[in-house]
Amino acid sequence: GKVDLSTRRVTPHDTIVVSATLSASGAAASGISAYFYDGDPEQGGRLFDVERIPHIAQADPFPVQASYQTNACGTHELFVVVNRGKASEVIRRAPPLRVECSPNK
Repeated sequence: GKVDLSTRRVTPHDTIVVSATLSASGAAASGISAYFYDGDPEQGGRLFDVERIPHIAQADPFPVQASYQTNACGTHELFVVVNRGKASEVIRRAPPLRVECSPNK
């Protein structure tokens, strides 16, 4: 499913929640990992969390979430990768996150 952010505008050091809902289509799934990245994982994005899911029943949505915090100003694109490196790999991008910094006075 889609990736959501608890808010889309923050200041440095604020913590947000990045969340997604996983589901197993066709059959139950076991041993799933959800990898959370700041930046495109295929372009050197930084891994900031891994959530391991032991089992997802068929057609039973399973929510995953991770906390994210940065002090880097600007727009951040956050991604969730499920089954990284496998044929069933899925990559989803969250809406852009804006980290607003006020100029030093």
